[in-house]
Amino acid sequence: MQPTQLKTTGALRSLVQNDKEREMYKFKEELVFFDSVDEKQLFYAPTLGICMLCTHELSEKMQKHLRGEIDFPEFGEMLEAAWNSRVEVYDLGTVKSKFFHIALGLTENCTLACKYCHADAGKPTMMSKELITEAANYAKSKVIEEGLKGINLSFAVGGEPTFHLELLKKAIEAFKNAAADAKTTLKTSMTTNGYYGAELAEYIADTIDNVLISIDGTKDIQDTHRPARGGGGSYEKVLRSMDIVYDRKGELNVRSTISALSVGKMNDFIDFLAQRYNGNVTWVVEPLVPLGRGASCGEDGIEPPDNMEFADNYWKAYLYGKSKGISVKTSALNVGRLVTGFCGAMYIPSFTLTTAGKITTCERDSTGSNYGYGYFDEISKKFIIDEAKVQRNKDLVQMPDKCLSCICRYHCAGDCPDVRTIHYNRCETNRYLLKKYLMSII
Repeated sequence: MQPTQLKTTGALRSLVQNDKEREMYKFKEELVFFDSVDEKQLFYAPTLGICMLCTHELSEKMQKHLRGEIDFPEFGEMLEAAWNSRVEVYDLGTVKSKFFHIALGLTENCTLACKYCHADAGKPTMMSKELITEAANYAKSKVIEEGLKGINLSFAVGGEPTFHLELLKKAIEAFKNAAADAKTTLKTSMTTNGYYGAELAEYIADTIDNVLISIDGTKDIQDTHRPARGGGGSYEKVLRSMDIVYDRKGELNVRSTISALSVGKMNDFIDFLAQRYNGNVTWVVEPLVPLGRGASCGEDGIEPPDNMEFADNYWKAYLYGKSKGISVKTSALNVGRLVTGFCGAMYIPSFTLTTAGKITTCERDSTGSNYGYGYFDEISKKFIIDEAKVQRNKDLVQMPDKCLSCICRYHCAGDCPDVRTIHYNRCETNRYLLKKYLMSII
């Protein structure tokens, strides 16, 4: 037997497991999995770094050894050797972040009218300057009190963060001053629609450390998915912003929502990205989920794609992207981590501040109604934290019992609680993609 040592620390349905085709065992305290792949068995020991494909006869012999029914010396020696260099699972419940993570929802307004917007953006609301100042002071105090290494500031809540430019500049200035007062570092990130002029694009590229631009594909897809709020397409402006960010940073990170309309056209966009940019491009893709306006859209084929159709087309795009120098990622394939829970933001907890001053853990929770655990009190001028709700959020990301024997246990780790809440099940997608990845490295 020649096992493949993983480099990571961590019909279409032929790769999808069912309860009768999978087995989980323990070697000492480490979990190992057997899963059916076509006519063979996949043996995967994530913490031991072993992945191998074997016959059913060999698989049964290995399983009997693990059950203590027979002695299989070669298999036992392989496990013992791997045990000495095993990788620990990252326990999100016990590890404390070394940074203060804060996300600001500056506005619920937007310059686009995306058909599926999960935040249902377009409301004329904005965060007060006072709240921004208080948030910066709070971040400074937490860094000093807890001896943290720095502040991570994100603009990715609710509407388009550049909609009120004066407010954005105020926030950046306030947090730069807070970091300087605390003698610490400030790292900024932003998810933006890129629908603005060259001057603003240059400012974003020069000011924000990590910029993620939303564009859903080539012109026909983008203009159908993400029209301008005042009418017409958004593609040309967004493309110009992408060019400016790439030119000034030497890299480009873009994100796309994949619908039933676009799921079969992913490689077209890879061709476009590869032809236009000279490397250092990352494309993050996620399927449209029925949240916000996405729960009721459906015109022009703008609806959630079939899970397995997304999985199959994503895998093709992943491989095609590698051949073209484009890194293609999705949250359904987390091979670079071994964790006990999907969402670190729930455990930390992340300090996500909505436009109205509610504190929540999730950047998708733009009103704080789902995962809220505090608020800014206008009378005392203090942030009030409800520890019971903090614990509630942690409980929400505990791994469900159905996940305990799954081959994706340490990668998917129960999946996003937000999609679980609306009963959006990605189990087949996640297992399919993990097994595709494992098969590709054997």
